[in-house]
Amino acid sequence: MENKDYHTSFISSASSAEVFEKIGNISGWWAKHFEGKSHNPGDVFTVHFGENGEKDMFKIQVVAVTPERIVWKVLESKQEWVKNISEWTGTEIVWDVIAENEGARITLTHKGLNAGLECYQICTGAWNYLATESLFNLLQENVGKPA
Repeated sequence: MENKDYHTSFISSASSAEVFEKIGNISGWWAKHFEGKSHNPGDVFTVHFGENGEKDMFKIQVVAVTPERIVWKVLESKQEWVKNISEWTGTEIVWDVIAENEGARITLTHKGLNAGLECYQICTGAWNYLATESLFNLLQENVGKPA
């Protein structure tokens, strides 16, 4: 059985330029505990989760930004609730943004996040919420719901 990478897609009325700007606004939709820069190639940022940011941690580098794609590489990760606490390390988070008639189609693919990882079910549920609810709300209403 093939392990397919996590993938989701949705349409927003926001322009492609707005989508790129707001994807980079990490604390606006993904994590309340954010440090670093997240808009340009070479930027590195870290997100922390938990009440005071003491639980899970992901350190990510912006690898590429083109007119239709953003690529992030997970440099370090810590999820203490799975046996391999660094199972996200080395994975890539890819955002494809395609202009539509009145907005943009946003596609998120997390390369390496597949059914072979212990965190798969919980992590895919989190991505579903963060992308299609929190980021979507930030794009539509300028109010995200970061974790």
